[in-house]
Amino acid sequence: MQEKNEYEGINLKQIDIEGLHGYYNVSIPLDKKANLFVGENGLGKTTILNIIYFLLKKEYAKLTKYDFKKITIKTSSGKEISLKYENLELVQYFENKKYNSRKKQLVEFKKNINRKTHLEFNIEQQLRLLDEINNMKNSDYNLFVNGETESLSRKEIFSELIKFDKNLGGLLQNNNLLYLPTYRRIENEFKEFDSEKIEDSGILIRFGMSDVQKAIDTILDNIRQEAMRDFSEMTGVLLKQYISADNLVISKEALDSEVVEIILERVGTQIDTSDKNEILRLIQNESFYNEPHYNYLLNLLNKLIENYENQKVYDDKIKKFTNTCNNYFTDKYFYYDESTLTVDVFLKRDLQEKKISLEELSSGEKQIVSIFSQLYLQLEEKTIIIIDEPELSLSILWQRKLLPDIIKSDKCEKLIAVTHSPFIFDNELEDEVSEIEKVVKVVSDFYE
Repeated sequence: MQEKNEYEGINLKQIDIEGLHGYYNVSIPLDKKANLFVGENGLGKTTILNIIYFLLKKEYAKLTKYDFKKITIKTSSGKEISLKYENLELVQYFENKKYNSRKKQLVEFKKNINRKTHLEFNIEQQLRLLDEINNMKNSDYNLFVNGETESLSRKEIFSELIKFDKNLGGLLQNNNLLYLPTYRRIENEFKEFDSEKIEDSGILIRFGMSDVQKAIDTILDNIRQEAMRDFSEMTGVLLKQYISADNLVISKEALDSEVVEIILERVGTQIDTSDKNEILRLIQNESFYNEPHYNYLLNLLNKLIENYENQKVYDDKIKKFTNTCNNYFTDKYFYYDESTLTVDVFLKRDLQEKKISLEELSSGEKQIVSIFSQLYLQLEEKTIIIIDEPELSLSILWQRKLLPDIIKSDKCEKLIAVTHSPFIFDNELEDEVSEIEKVVKVVSDFYE
């Protein structure tokens, strides 16, 4: 048995869903850093996960697509905040595309009616808008036609939701959320689905590896831009130092030849290969640090190293990403060339290596690459990570490694995952698992 550690992160202990589908009460414990739930298909794991995501993401209109009576969030300090479905009923209407596209015209028409200036509208427009208003629910009609009712009803309807939203914001402490859905969806054929429906789903879905390549390119561009900016600033600093050469303070510590080589390569064609080799030869000789006529070169190299350290935060992102992915690959590997600022994938076969594209990776490899590119290359802060069936397309060995590696990324504030594979928690997370059957209770007479 693994020793349990006290979790001192976000103050979120449990989420209760009352009356799910009319006859389920669900109590999801979330008091640990890693919260895993296991169960067979058909038990509503994904539905529960979607509700949790839309709730914490404050996607209230999307919550109305699910049948429940009330959701309660409990904190470790004993505080409870609740959201009733009835508080969301008009949210769906206000989010309706037809309503949004016509809202301004309806409101303006209502104002003109009140001012008795509606004759300024042409007859066809009046009839069309009046017909649309008449087709609205009585409560919605009152919101637009009766000015007093509009103000009062909106306040009553949304006061509880606004209060809940404010309390939820304080609980989440500005933490971001990342939802990783079933990774069958990363296959290229998923592009055939309705892109508008996919976007409206509010769930993070990636196609192919284009998003990964974009993330890599963005980091490499950041390094290049940082290098150019630092180089420009360094030029001004060096000129000022060289004007007052008598006050020049130079570190005499031996330079790291590997770092210097990377720096010189990043300078590119601005320096000849022979000059690069000569500098690398010089810095390995003790006399270089003691002879005064090398002071300016030594000072320049020290400044270049300082600039390199400024770029290290981006370098480390790439290194952590490639190293983590390489721990999963067997016949392939990522290679990050710090000197030329390139990241490539190579296939190893029969003592030969061949550069391949990200699209040529297997489904399981794409899943690994997609997950860790988001954690290491895209996320800037710790995030609540929600993942649905992480085992899909992964070998047993990879299943055992995945969730611990996600937690070790230092980007995971809290992990919430559902699975039906015992290998996902066949690791140090074995004590963090709850059975779905034990958190879902049937209440047959719920609405009676």
